[in-house]
Amino acid sequence: MRDFQVFTSIKTPVLIMSVSRGVYFLGLSIAYWAVLRTIKAVKTSQNAQLNQLRSLRENERLEKDILKLNNSYLQARINPHFLFNTLNFIFNQVEEGDPDASKNIHLLSDIMRYSLSIEEDGKVPLYQEIDHIKRYIKLNKSRFDNRLYLEDQITEISGGDARIPPLLLLTFVENVFKHGDMTDVASPGIISISYKDGKLLLYTKNKKKKSRMNHGEHVGIINAITRLKNYYTKDDFDLEMKDEEAEFILNLKIQIWN
Repeated sequence: MRDFQVFTSIKTPVLIMSVSRGVYFLGLSIAYWAVLRTIKAVKTSQNAQLNQLRSLRENERLEKDILKLNNSYLQARINPHFLFNTLNFIFNQVEEGDPDASKNIHLLSDIMRYSLSIEEDGKVPLYQEIDHIKRYIKLNKSRFDNRLYLEDQITEISGGDARIPPLLLLTFVENVFKHGDMTDVASPGIISISYKDGKLLLYTKNKKKKSRMNHGEHVGIINAITRLKNYYTKDDFDLEMKDEEAEFILNLKIQIWN
């Protein structure tokens, strides 16, 4: 009995120490396993997020490419009748020895050069679009020997960071000359463009020609509206059109963020 007590007194601390060490190493192993599992889970989550991000970037790139192609297509659909009519007009001028012919050729050259321009973001400086519209109006006035009654109220814009899709405003301006009757002094056409504090305003008004328009009369405006929706949210632009029997009024407001 005495030997058993001695044995017990000697073995108990050793047993407790062994159990403690076993629990310690077991806990350490479990903690190590848990850490490995956590690291693996984090890596899996990160890889999933990375793949998702890559997918989103790829989709965004594809959307941008589609947007560029779509806008390039719409841009290319500008009515070619203006070009052919103007070329025919200039040809007649040259044939008759008109001294203004060279000026008009230069104007047309600038117009065509601008029409082919498109930058990476699909936009051009606003002042370039305004200058282009001024050239377009000047050439049309010359075509009709300055016998058009037109009030062009265009604010001077020099430089600046504001950018806009090319030929967007021109489409609405072109509509005035294509479908408007500006031979009546009592009902002159109106083209007004202003820009202040990021807000672009375009207003046009014209008496409608008596002759019926062809089936594709609204193609240009439909394309312009499509481009507006491609580039701007519904909160960034407001387009109002008043198409009455005798006149057509357009009011466009765009909030430009740069």
